[in-house]
Amino acid sequence: ADYRLRYATYRADPDLQRIHQVMPMIMVWDDHESANDSWKDGAQNHQSDTEGDWATRKAIAKRVYREWMPISDEPYAAYDVGDLATLFRIDTRLEGREEQFSVEKVLKGEADPEAMAASLNAFANGDYLDPERQMLGAVQEEWLAEGLTASRARGITWQVLVQQVLIGKQKAPAALFAAMPDNLPDYLRRRLDAGKMARAAGLPSNMDAWDGYPAARDRLFAASLEADANLLVLAGDTHNAWNFDLAHEGQKVGVEFATSSVSSPGLESYLGMVPPQVLAGALVAENEELLWADTSQRGYMVLDLTPSAATSEWRFLAGIKQRSTQLAATHSASVDAGAKAQGG
Repeated sequence: ADYRLRYATYRADPDLQRIHQVMPMIMVWDDHESANDSWKDGAQNHQSDTEGDWATRKAIAKRVYREWMPISDEPYAAYDVGDLATLFRIDTRLEGREEQFSVEKVLKGEADPEAMAASLNAFANGDYLDPERQMLGAVQEEWLAEGLTASRARGITWQVLVQQVLIGKQKAPAALFAAMPDNLPDYLRRRLDAGKMARAAGLPSNMDAWDGYPAARDRLFAASLEADANLLVLAGDTHNAWNFDLAHEGQKVGVEFATSSVSSPGLESYLGMVPPQVLAGALVAENEELLWADTSQRGYMVLDLTPSAATSEWRFLAGIKQRSTQLAATHSASVDAGAKAQGG
């Protein structure tokens, strides 16, 4: 009943109703259609002792989603747009994802800085690199690899992953920690201190993204290179906007275009003490594959595909408290077919 009420509330919005009237939709769930930071056997915000069996909750979440979203019942699927593109709608949440790693769990019970650093280093060189670790699950992973190869064999130009979370490599910038004021709340100070130690161990900033599943990402990139795919990865989840070139063992793989949220707050909501331009600049400077970021504006993204190029335009709204299509800013980026990197 609660899931149904949430859908009914959101879908009473007249603008959301209108976009479904005029635009065809390929929908894909993320975690909040079930519970925060979900994975195949649980979620960060699911407590079995008070909220029941996860498998039951997951099944109910899927059922209500399909009641309100009249689309394919398949958890993942591929769609050809003529010979221009194959869109691979994949599931990175409920089918095969293993539980997210947590720096806090690695450090649990540790108080001595040297012991904390030793635990993080052991984790970074051990469990974090587990070659069998799954994001998609073995069945979906094999389906996707075969699909990339088949798409190229049919002469289709672009192979586009329509999915949830960032795949580009990202670690927290040292400049961010240096810019923090001394009067931070305790919870934020603890989170930043853990992030600083994780960075020193070579760990990424977001374990819920593909960064938390490096072996699975390596297998996907290797499959894309084997297929000679023109890989485009679309993502959301972070509420902010990102543009990555993607690489694997020194080879260009493709490009990621990630959209901001329409209304939900992003990094600016809990790192408001750092000017957005400073934060975005520090992130780009720290991360070689990250070409551009916007960490404060709300909006959406439009992807234009042609046989010769793929162009993303990020459109940022002037505000979200009044109904208006007025834009405050735009940004665009392009990649040529066959280049596998922007400007290359």
